[in-house]
Amino acid sequence: MASSNVSASTHRHLHRPEAPIINIAWDNVSALRQTGTMTVLHDLLAERGTLLIDGAMGTELFTRGLGAGDPPEMWNVDHPDRITAVHADYIEAGSDIVLTNSFGGTGF
Repeated sequence: MASSNVSASTHRHLHRPEAPIINIAWDNVSALRQTGTMTVLHDLLAERGTLLIDGAMGTELFTRGLGAGDPPEMWNVDHPDRITAVHADYIEAGSDIVLTNSFGGTGF
């Protein structure tokens, strides 16, 4: 993973699956389960306490050839192999969650 500030090996060292699980005291967990609003994210947080999310998708795409001013979302169609490689690198580096390549797809 070619990142401007943090390398994949650094992320790998930050993500320690052998670290003790932090217990989260959620008073409403059973209520959430009964109403069916408990999600996979809640389950992961309850199990692990902390989750690592990917970051700097734009930086990664520029490193892999995205030109300034080019719409990064078009790479989902034109270069899916590069998008998949970025996500695979984040997972290999220890990310628990990877986000879609859609950060430029909104005017907000």
